[in-house]
Amino acid sequence: MQKIVNYDTSSGPISEVDGQLPFEMGYKSDYATTIEIIVYSFQSDSITYTYKMSGAYPIQVGNITEAWESQGELMTLPIGFTYDELKVDGAKSGNVLAGGSGGNGLLSYLSSINTFTQAIRGLRRPRSVQDAINQVTNVSTILKSF
Repeated sequence: MQKIVNYDTSSGPISEVDGQLPFEMGYKSDYATTIEIIVYSFQSDSITYTYKMSGAYPIQVGNITEAWESQGELMTLPIGFTYDELKVDGAKSGNVLAGGSGGNGLLSYLSSINTFTQAIRGLRRPRSVQDAINQVTNVSTILKSF
């Protein structure tokens, strides 16, 4: 975070940290990096997934909560990151619609019934020739998709 904006003013207003004056901003090419998160399987020592985030940098650093009761616990620091690109090794890949048409389920059928019902409710006495043509076109389009 200090490479993004140097927030350290403890040594005075003219002190530099890594070549940056207090409240001076850095360039993304200087602080963005690649983060790799490796997820192991519980059943074996083999790697299940590897998440590789390129162009990553922190956007938020949370608070550390400490208490006398939590002596045997690990201290965690929540950090929010953003990134430019995410690659996942070990994930299955393929076409989104491979092996199916993508819309033959119950929800698709209910959605078409709802669209048909809304079109019927929207019918009203035409005020002009163009209004009548629009209504006939809408109903015929809906009936073709049904």
